[in-house]
Amino acid sequence: MNSWSCILCGASHDDTPEPVSREGAVCGVCDSTWRTRAVTLAVMTGLGIDPAPLSEISTDWSRVGVGFDDHPSIFSRFPARWDFVNTRLHRFPQLDLLSPTDTTVGAFEFALCSDVLEHVQPPYRRGLEGLLTILKPGGFAVISVPVSGNPETIEHYPGLKRFEILESRAVEWTDEMGTRHHQSHPVFHGGDGLTLEFRIFSASEIVATLVEVGFESVLELFPRPDLGVFQIASPGVFVARKPATNAA
Repeated sequence: MNSWSCILCGASHDDTPEPVSREGAVCGVCDSTWRTRAVTLAVMTGLGIDPAPLSEISTDWSRVGVGFDDHPSIFSRFPARWDFVNTRLHRFPQLDLLSPTDTTVGAFEFALCSDVLEHVQPPYRRGLEGLLTILKPGGFAVISVPVSGNPETIEHYPGLKRFEILESRAVEWTDEMGTRHHQSHPVFHGGDGLTLEFRIFSASEIVATLVEVGFESVLELFPRPDLGVFQIASPGVFVARKPATNAA
């Protein structure tokens, strides 16, 4: 097994955890997971910074970014390097991807949207359109989502129009045809707010949808095992860049 340094806190580790999963390979110092380290690497890639532990990155307040309900290992460290704010959907500081305010339109060079889009009610492309809207021309979004090997995204509630989470944690929902459904065993993730999982993505489909809504290029993350971003199956981490003109 090889040693590695955590890209977020710089802590040194002597062994590579096996097996590695998106929410595993936890750093014992900063509690970061594979996913939080992967999106940090993706942010550095988008900013054109040679990847290194965050403590070795020069502070640059001209790089303005925003996150959505990020992990503490991220929102406690990013503001020391960049002009970065972590927002919430249901409490201050608030930012709703589906309803960006006038003050957030074209306001950010980068947006970090980590495991958020699976919780956006259908159609999820509205969330991608919101990301595009808040970025400056030439800015980029780092997106992480749970993905499967299926060629199509799996929607748990196809055609959803309304839903209710019952006290039993079951979901009652109505589709666009007015048909009522009952889901006895819905999937919930950890965290605050709406954590109901609406879908598992197809990697190829989300890339295609990002291009459809107006992003000009989409790159998948490359591994950096020396920084704790190991090679895994179905990583689901992308860097999507907005065109450098206002045409989008």
